[in-house]
Amino acid sequence: AQEFVEDGLEYYKKDIALKTVQGDILMEMEKFEEARAIFEDVAAKSPYKIGIYGKLDNCCRSTGMWNEALEYATMQLEQAESGYSYMRRGQIYTCMHKMDEAIADFNKALELTPENPYIYNYAGVAYEFKGDITKALELYGESIKIGIEEGEVCKEAYTNLGVLLGKYSSVEQAAEILKRGYAISKDPEIIMDLIEKE
Repeated sequence: AQEFVEDGLEYYKKDIALKTVQGDILMEMEKFEEARAIFEDVAAKSPYKIGIYGKLDNCCRSTGMWNEALEYATMQLEQAESGYSYMRRGQIYTCMHKMDEAIADFNKALELTPENPYIYNYAGVAYEFKGDITKALELYGESIKIGIEEGEVCKEAYTNLGVLLGKYSSVEQAAEILKRGYAISKDPEIIMDLIEKE
């Protein structure tokens, strides 16, 4: 009987892992509703599987279902509090135009993971949408600085800082930031922003 139970548990683990991979493949194929159905099945069978609510949040984001994405992001946070989870939920709040909530989540994310340049960038976006250009500029700059220190380029920070500088300050400074961003990332989108500024 013990062997039968162990075989059953082993099959169950494989089934959950295979279903998760199947959902990931469907996400790559942009079959978001099908992926969501699979991830919901996995969550029902294994509600404590770390990351499953993040996958569901991603499915909902991809189809613009922000309220559902927020629910799953909150469940992910309850399951495993982390800077990344707060950042993800902050992004959803930003997309829902709830900047105070977004900023609160980004601040919590920065407390937990101050070395992540993406959090500074996303916080900058929330402040920019809120109209606090000075704070947005500061956070985009900090994102670039932390990215250099950590060896993790957040190319969006270069674009965001360059565009904002060009809009509110100096086109020359904007061009310099965008050139530096391109030199580091080799992302042609940054060059398009630079061409628009010059």
